[in-house]
Amino acid sequence: MAINLIAVTIRHERRVRLSFDATLAGTAFSSTSFYGVESADGQAASPGVQKAFIVSSSPNVVELQLDTDLVQGARYSFTAAAVPAVDATTSPAQTVVATMGREPAPAAVGTRGPVTELERSLYGEDLVWTGADWAETPDGDLAEHGGMPVALADLRRAMTANGLPWDPAFGLRARGEVDGAPEAMTALRGRAVALMRRDDRIRDADAVVDLSDPSAPVLEVRPVFIGAVGAPAEPLRAPLTTSR
Repeated sequence: MAINLIAVTIRHERRVRLSFDATLAGTAFSSTSFYGVESADGQAASPGVQKAFIVSSSPNVVELQLDTDLVQGARYSFTAAAVPAVDATTSPAQTVVATMGREPAPAAVGTRGPVTELERSLYGEDLVWTGADWAETPDGDLAEHGGMPVALADLRRAMTANGLPWDPAFGLRARGEVDGAPEAMTALRGRAVALMRRDDRIRDADAVVDLSDPSAPVLEVRPVFIGAVGAPAEPLRAPLTTSR
C-alpha cells in the first residue's frame, strides 16, 4: 500500500512541514528532489526546496527549508512524489494547497488600552505641556504621560524643529524648504527617514512629500516602532508652506 501525503503545515516563511500517513524512510530526508513548491495563485514566485529535516517524535513528517520567503496571503501547491516509506513503498505524485497566513495588523494608536510599563520603558515618559504651562494633576503634582504619546510628541517636535540653541543640528530643519520649489522638496524624504531612524525607538520609517496640491505641499512620515506596536494610524505631517 502506497504512502500518502495527507497535510501541509506552514510554520514560518521558509519552513513547511509535510505529513504522511506512514513512517518515512531515512532516505526521504536525504534528497530534496522528492518535494516541490509552486505558486497556486500567481501572487508570488515559486520557492525552491533547500533541505529536508527529520522532525523529532514525528516519524511521518518531513520539514522543508525553502530558499525564498513565502508571501503572506499567497496560496502555494506543495507536491511530494516517490517519497520512500520504511515498508519500501513510495508515494504517488500528490499535491496539497495551503495559504501563507497574514500577521495580525498592529493596533492603531488611539485604540489601545492603558499604557503598560513595557511601553513606558520602550517609548519614554515626560511631563505634560499644555502649550502655556506644565499640566498638573488634581492633587497638585506635575502631570506625566508615557508610552507611545511621548514618542509621537518627540517625533513631531523633531520634524518641525530648526535646531536648538544648544544643538543647532537638531530636527529636520525643513524651514529652508518652506514655500520653495516643489521639485526640490523631494530631497526632504531621505532626510526625514534618516531623522526617524536615528531614534532608537524606531525600527524603520518611510516618508513622502505629498505634491498632489503643488500650492500646499506636505511632508508625511510613517515611523515603525520597535516592540509590538506598529506605525501610528495617521502619518506625522509637516506643512511645507506658510499658507497653512
